[in-house]
Amino acid sequence: MAAPQKNTREDDRLRLDGFEIEILKFVQEEVTSDQWKQWLRVPLEYAAARENLDLFTRLMDAGVVRALLEAGATDNVNVVFGPEDESTLHFAAAWGAEEASKALTVAGADPEMSDRRGYRSLHLAAEAGHDRVMSLFLLKGAQVGAKTCSGDTPLTLAASKGHALRISELLLGGADKDVGGDGNVTPLFKAASHNQLRVVKQLLTAGADRRRITDDGWSPLEIASNKGYASIVKMFLETGSDVDAADDEGLTALHGAATIDGPVHDNGAVVRVLLEAGADVSAKADQNLLRHPPLHLAVDARTSSIRTIRALLEGGVNINSLVTYAETPLYVACCYSNGAAVELLLRWGADETWSNDDGAIPIDAIGANDMRTTSWRRRDWLVLSRSCSTRVARVSGEDSGGVDEETEDQMMVDWRDLVDRLIGLEVDGLFRSVVGFL
Repeated sequence: MAAPQKNTREDDRLRLDGFEIEILKFVQEEVTSDQWKQWLRVPLEYAAARENLDLFTRLMDAGVVRALLEAGATDNVNVVFGPEDESTLHFAAAWGAEEASKALTVAGADPEMSDRRGYRSLHLAAEAGHDRVMSLFLLKGAQVGAKTCSGDTPLTLAASKGHALRISELLLGGADKDVGGDGNVTPLFKAASHNQLRVVKQLLTAGADRRRITDDGWSPLEIASNKGYASIVKMFLETGSDVDAADDEGLTALHGAATIDGPVHDNGAVVRVLLEAGADVSAKADQNLLRHPPLHLAVDARTSSIRTIRALLEGGVNINSLVTYAETPLYVACCYSNGAAVELLLRWGADETWSNDDGAIPIDAIGANDMRTTSWRRRDWLVLSRSCSTRVARVSGEDSGGVDEETEDQMMVDWRDLVDRLIGLEVDGLFRSVVGFL
């Protein structure tokens, strides 16, 4: 029975198509103030509750908010909508609706009201970069240091988005340039981690603390190095940052560039910037991190950035350097079955015969920290064995050193000659035997 009623309502609406403006004019001219207020509230509340920001903005631009207030809707000026408990002023601030924001604040809207995330109107305006709306709230006495539930201040949000002009205004308004949010993250750290070069320069000029460490142990320079932002790194170094400054665990910016923390970044350019500034390519972390220098960290995962490793090698790092338990970079790469790193290290002369404190050599470590199957371990043994041919060729003078930019596929070597000389078997026959075994 419900379907016919629905169809009837739709038919009724269709009969009114084309009369929308005429109906609106009639209501505007003939209804009482209370009726007009209710009429206007319906589309505004609908747009806000469903987070239809396009419709909400159009209604504000059309003067609906001001019309509501003039019709006496001030009693509900702080009512909240939607899943985030946002007020009309929140929406106006987020969309930079200056006139609506003015009208709402004059009518008593509270700029200090927080939504479910702890965002106040100033947070939203700062994050979106709406300077005129921000100025309005600051003139109204908005708290420039207020924090969201995640610890962000308006300055932190503006820094992460790169709104340099908004940052100037917030600093003039009394914002703390070194305020720490959750995890002791500062505006400078936010700007550095989001590749906001102009904001980094602006905050450094304002005297922001460049050596402030987060609770996770990262400095702004280290996080920029880790994410591969060479321009940011260069900015820090050119303005006085110590290239070898170490945190509580002995980690430097070069360690940060080499560290694989989440997605693998191509940090070769950052490594070169740091090395050109005099970074110690062999600096070791403290005992808690097994005394790892940058090269060990660069291969300490299943996948690595080949360009990052190559930049460290070209920087003069000792390819057979030892850490706790006498493990070399090659041994660490083998532990993670990092075939590409193994090949590159061998091409640069890594010693595949060196044994650690337990007497294990790199080939014994293949797959130690890798959860793959035995067949994958066999395959990586072939990678290690096959790579030895390139190292042999390099020692004999047939290879110039491998400094050309190569892809991982181009690094695959021709091991026919090695097999012929060392084993005396036909390659095709050996290949069939190996495939059958695997």
